[in-house]
Amino acid sequence: MSNFDKAYKDSYFYYHHKPIPVHTLDARMFISRDGLEPQLSEAAQKHILYDIQAINDLENIKRVHDYVMVGPVLEENASSTCPIYIIVQIYTNNLTDALKEKIYNFISKNLSSTKSRKRYLTGTSHPLYYRVTIRNIDLTDYSSAFHPFTNTWLKLPRFLGK
Repeated sequence: MSNFDKAYKDSYFYYHHKPIPVHTLDARMFISRDGLEPQLSEAAQKHILYDIQAINDLENIKRVHDYVMVGPVLEENASSTCPIYIIVQIYTNNLTDALKEKIYNFISKNLSSTKSRKRYLTGTSHPLYYRVTIRNIDLTDYSSAFHPFTNTWLKLPRFLGK
């Protein structure tokens, strides 16, 4: 490989897959202020809230009990294209099997990324995936978790120093 080809390839990957600096979160998704914990950007927060509202509008009744952001995007060595997972807990009051199926199909067809169609969080190259559950959200298997509605950390990543 010639020096030109190597330089062209390196510049292409840097331009299209910009690395996220060590010990930080993706700046297109999180806003860091001196001395404060990083907060989700307004555009990203609105995108997730819009999706949650779309789930609630299926039956004109509040079906979403709680939701939490988890996944590799909150980890220390996250790439600029790693996935975002939103765990959505659904109320079980008057929840029939047909309604569960309707909610699941709506989320999988309209809100979540699939193999053939990627859906990205606004302003980022992170694919967005929604996971639905009727059980309480269990965060024991995750090293970090963020609540998009309250814009607070439920489990702050270790690399952020707290």
